[in-house]
Amino acid sequence: MDLSIPEFSDKNYKIAGYIVGTAVTLSGLFLIYEVLSTDQLSFSAEWNMFKSPLGTICYFLGLIWAIAWWGKFTHWSATPVVETRDSSGNLISRKENMDIIEQIFAKFFMPILGHFVIEPLIYGAIIYYPIQCVIAILGVIFPYIVALFVLAIIALSWLFSSTFYFRYHSAALVCMGLLFTAAFALGGYAIGSDKNGGTLFMQSEHHDAAVGGGDDLQEVDMSEFKDSSPSQQEIDMSEFE
Repeated sequence: MDLSIPEFSDKNYKIAGYIVGTAVTLSGLFLIYEVLSTDQLSFSAEWNMFKSPLGTICYFLGLIWAIAWWGKFTHWSATPVVETRDSSGNLISRKENMDIIEQIFAKFFMPILGHFVIEPLIYGAIIYYPIQCVIAILGVIFPYIVALFVLAIIALSWLFSSTFYFRYHSAALVCMGLLFTAAFALGGYAIGSDKNGGTLFMQSEHHDAAVGGGDDLQEVDMSEFKDSSPSQQEIDMSEFE
């Protein structure tokens, strides 16, 4: 018994190619419209390094970089000095400040702060912000990348029947048509439903909040009148007694 999948004739293969191309084109154009008309597929960079988890990773990478380049950036230790000047501002004497606080800050805290905080942040920023620039660019052009990909699939669907002749090419054509037509249609429908549904939901929330806010305000006002009147009456009666 022959279990091989039958193939279309050349004429029917061409006709099937036109049908598949039309179906994929219509669903693909629908998806492209939804992709380009929504902002849900776009993303933006986080320019505040301290608010991004990636900023923490870049800080630790910068710390490794700072340890590897120990002393190449600058020497953070310093010698505190005291200068004596005359009334005209001319320098009379200059000597080391032996104050314990000045010595500890200049020779202990400042090197630690410089090598383990300032330098890693500088090196981390050198790593972090070029990445954010790439993310910002991709966030702007990502919908257009998706649109170009869909257009490439549409072009392939039209060229399939005139280009590909391999075993089971008829089944491959039908499967490709069903797969991409369904995927594009469902994708466009999902984006459109999410976009419209989010707007309606927000409007509903605002409406409910406005109605609920009025009821709450009325209840508060009534409760204040109810609670305050008896209390005031009792106080007045007690004063008379």
